[in-house]
Amino acid sequence: MGNEQAGRKCLGCGAPLIFIKTPQGKGMPCELPAVVLHPDRRTHQRHEVKGDALHIWPIARGLEKGTYATKDGRTFSEAEAPTGVELYLTHWARCPKAESFKKKKARKWPDD
Repeated sequence: MGNEQAGRKCLGCGAPLIFIKTPQGKGMPCELPAVVLHPDRRTHQRHEVKGDALHIWPIARGLEKGTYATKDGRTFSEAEAPTGVELYLTHWARCPKAESFKKKKARKWPDD
């Protein structure tokens, strides 16, 4: 398997996820299924593999606001997303438990 790891679920909300390796080597949680933006940038299609079949649903609206990733780990805002490639919406924006996964900042103590 390349830069992605599918078949996992969010530990917070249970959503099915694919983890895509970033250029820094970290796993980025992204939502399934993938979407492919049409060249007119007003419509996109959802792509999902079920068994050995690829299912495609046309959707007549632009991309949902958020950060999108390609399988090679490049990220784009919805306005910058490339057309004609599979894009995965990062799960951070939608997960109701996202705050519980953020790392706590080190607490600074005042000087005595």
